[in-house]
Amino acid sequence: MSTGRTTQSKTQQAPRAASYSSVLFANLPTLKVIEPPKGSFSTRNDQWCITYCSQNVSGRIHNKPPWCRSVCIRKVFSHEVRNILQFQSHRDIGPDGKARYPLPAEGQPLHLPRYLGGKSIEDPEYGRKAPEDTKYWDEGWYFWKTTSFLGVYNSISQMQNNLDKQVRLEAAKQEKRKLWKEYQEFLKSGGGTDRGEQMAGPRSSPEFRARFSSGLFTGASPA
Repeated sequence: MSTGRTTQSKTQQAPRAASYSSVLFANLPTLKVIEPPKGSFSTRNDQWCITYCSQNVSGRIHNKPPWCRSVCIRKVFSHEVRNILQFQSHRDIGPDGKARYPLPAEGQPLHLPRYLGGKSIEDPEYGRKAPEDTKYWDEGWYFWKTTSFLGVYNSISQMQNNLDKQVRLEAAKQEKRKLWKEYQEFLKSGGGTDRGEQMAGPRSSPEFRARFSSGLFTGASPA
């Protein structure tokens, strides 16, 4: 009889212990893990730059740019080069379904070393640019480096822009360089003999005023 009562008592205590444990666990503080948004709204870092610049007294006296070195790495995601369901903003789409955003000049075969797919000086096609030579941004990782102050400045200033805006800004910059070169040739050919026109830049020249009315120039040489 004693053995039977002991077994029954243990059986009744087991559910009570389990119930007490579950209540205790429910009252314990908990942590909520909130995953940040992905894709076009992600707040995770995907671009990093390490930059080092130095300057000295002589450089400041002679107004020399600082000595700079910079390396950057960036990941390009699918929505940045393709139109997906939640993010459809690309206009110039190639036959492969990817947006045609040209890589900057340093990423084109014309300026790449031979071991990275560029053309050698001995190549008869060296220096010539064909349409099929243009390389575009694609999904994946990109590595970039520079040894100039302007390169560092341009790289950091472009970190706030998407690929579309980067390409448009680069196109505007190239247009500035082209117009400035034409204006310099215009001066060499005898145009703009007025000293005031030469100092003020293309905007003051009657022959170039119509072409420069877009506001691309301010009279200073483009960077």
